[in-house]
Amino acid sequence: MIEEIERLKRRNERERKARKLAEELLEHKSLELYAANQELLAVQNELELRVAERTTELSQANARLKAEIEERKKIEAELALARDRALEASRLKSDFLANMSHEIRTPLNAVIGLANLLLDTELDQEQRDFLETIHNSGDSLLTIINDILDFSRIEANRLELEDQPFSLRDCVEDAIDLLATRAIEKNIDLAYQFADPLPRECRGDITRLRQILVNLLGNAVKFTSQGEIILRVSGQPLDENHLELTFSVRDTGIGIPPER
Repeated sequence: MIEEIERLKRRNERERKARKLAEELLEHKSLELYAANQELLAVQNELELRVAERTTELSQANARLKAEIEERKKIEAELALARDRALEASRLKSDFLANMSHEIRTPLNAVIGLANLLLDTELDQEQRDFLETIHNSGDSLLTIINDILDFSRIEANRLELEDQPFSLRDCVEDAIDLLATRAIEKNIDLAYQFADPLPRECRGDITRLRQILVNLLGNAVKFTSQGEIILRVSGQPLDENHLELTFSVRDTGIGIPPER
């Protein structure tokens, strides 16, 4: 009987220790689980905070980008409007000058023509000098007006180049003749030189080419006080039917400083 009681006591003691161990283990696991939950909660809060911060940053960036896009659209619209206004103003100016070409040149041509007629009459030297001054000034003014009108036609897309046969030598000599009087007055030798054998006849716009040559030679005469001016013409064949012409002017004038 006593042995049975002792056996029961030992069994109860083992069960008590086992329960205590189980309780300690359960408590330890509960603490570990609580700590893990707390750590997970902290990570979750951190992630939520980062997501919120990133969302705010993205929202602000989107707002800035939207504002920049709107500002760029506004600037582009203003530039387009300014460009359109400038183009319209340029077109109106070019149209006005192009339309006024006849009105501007007709009286000037009349003055030059009358001066030519008077130069063929009996005049004393002083009268002839006065008329030659009127004639030469009229020619110079007509050249300037023609240049202005040509620029206006270019801006208005109205300048059309002719395509017709012409004598290259005649074109060059015409340009030389137009400036011969001014060159003689300044005691300048004005000449031309064909550097290569060139065709007698070319195709193109003789009026524009003569105008370009007159402008080049006119500048040379203007800035040369004495000496000589030589217009050199050379050509480089492009193929059997086309030739690239080069016109160069050499003078004894003041020249252009390197810094300009």
